[in-house]
Amino acid sequence: MKSALAMALVLSGCAATSLSSQQISAYSNDDLCKTLGTYNSNGHTVLRITEEINKRGVGIDQERCYVLSRIEMKRDGNILNTDNNFLNNKFWPHDLEQQQRLSRDIERYLENSH
Repeated sequence: MKSALAMALVLSGCAATSLSSQQISAYSNDDLCKTLGTYNSNGHTVLRITEEINKRGVGIDQERCYVLSRIEMKRDGNILNTDNNFLNNKFWPHDLEQQQRLSRDIERYLENSH
């Protein structure tokens, strides 16, 4: 889904590191999605990776791509800390626990799908 990739774009910013177009086009579908997560703080690179994903069209499962990019962002510590938005919400510990459980389930699903 393009909305999944749009979310990755929203989370992107600017950084000094970048990839060449040749490097981006050489990645497998899964590696391309993981790279999207790794470089999520580099807006220019995110746009180029997203362009490559769109070129590949239906060959890339958009939902899987989104999950892989999020896992990589989490692994690299590139996920924005939004916990402060929930500090005044009495339900935030439950919501956080539910989100963590969902993330573990997604990771297990991806590991078992290979």
